[in-house]
Amino acid sequence: KKYISLLQNRNFTPISTMQTINNTFVKSKGLLHEMIMKSYTQKRLHIYDGGNRNSISGVRATIYGATGFIGPYVGAVLGQISSDVVYPHCHEASFDDDVKELKTTASLGQSWLIKHMNFNDLKMIDRTMANSNVVINLLGPRKNVKKIHDFEFLNVEIPRRLARAAAKNPEVIRFIHFSALGADPKSPSIDLRTKFQGEEAVLSEFPNATIMRPATVFGPNDYFTRIIRTQRDYFYHYNVVTDDCTAKKQPIYVNDVALAVMNALKMHETCGKTFELGGPHVYSMLEIYEIIFNIMKREPKLVYFPHEIALKVAQYIKNWDFLNVDMIVKNKLDIVVSEGANTISDLYVQPVNFPNAMKEFLYPDELQHRTKDEMER
Repeated sequence: KKYISLLQNRNFTPISTMQTINNTFVKSKGLLHEMIMKSYTQKRLHIYDGGNRNSISGVRATIYGATGFIGPYVGAVLGQISSDVVYPHCHEASFDDDVKELKTTASLGQSWLIKHMNFNDLKMIDRTMANSNVVINLLGPRKNVKKIHDFEFLNVEIPRRLARAAAKNPEVIRFIHFSALGADPKSPSIDLRTKFQGEEAVLSEFPNATIMRPATVFGPNDYFTRIIRTQRDYFYHYNVVTDDCTAKKQPIYVNDVALAVMNALKMHETCGKTFELGGPHVYSMLEIYEIIFNIMKREPKLVYFPHEIALKVAQYIKNWDFLNVDMIVKNKLDIVVSEGANTISDLYVQPVNFPNAMKEFLYPDELQHRTKDEMER
């Protein structure tokens, strides 16, 4: 009785007033977003990186799209500190050229390959990340993608499904989504337009996700410089250009991108942020041609093919790796880090400049076909 009388004497807010306050709070988009972010940021990812491959890092990562160019480098950085890495892929064979190198990125028994990945099977998506606390999405369109609905499926729908599965998985703490520098809803490139839509889809499902926007990524056996070199071999020492080569690019080394992913996982304050990853210098496409062929000790020979005609021709041929519609459109765009954006420097990575990194894996033509003894002499 004393307890009841004490409650009656105190001034409590009526229940109806509390319900009104709650309804106002829920309807407020900004406050609701803060509430979601607070619930997501309760868990922190703890990483131990002091024992190399002979320890337990605490990271259990599922990497989608690892059979591309960036995947093995990101997996190797995580595997170097003895992380468990799962690689779901769509290839039929477990040890074809795009898959077999993933097995060596981590220690024995710590790299797992899951073939026949089906992104239309939501239960399979849940199973591939069931025991992971980190999910990394590296999926993106390449030569086989030509129609807009294919771009939307790869850049928007699949990332949404991955983020939704990660959000309902209590084990997942971090989600890193790779977009592209230049992603914009008004971009003339279908890829860049859908990349921006994919970012919004991921953040709507997993507000704590970290978005990476890499610039043109280069490295051994990359897509960027390999296309330039292959075009030269295919077109009898000439490179076909469809514009005036004045577009600005900010190429970044693939090892720097992988290190940026590692540092982002270590830094809890990167949750919910977008980072634009670019190299230390900006070059025009003509300067890039000159740098590559100076290292190869060959004179750059460029053949101009009208831009509008190239677009029409590319629409009626197979979406070739070295000539496709989206590549022609992107070559004319400036793809550089925007002012005021979070950059790779905020992740404490000092990127390597383009010429010095190219010298590590690109040699003059007369040395590429020599034996080791001939090169030493």
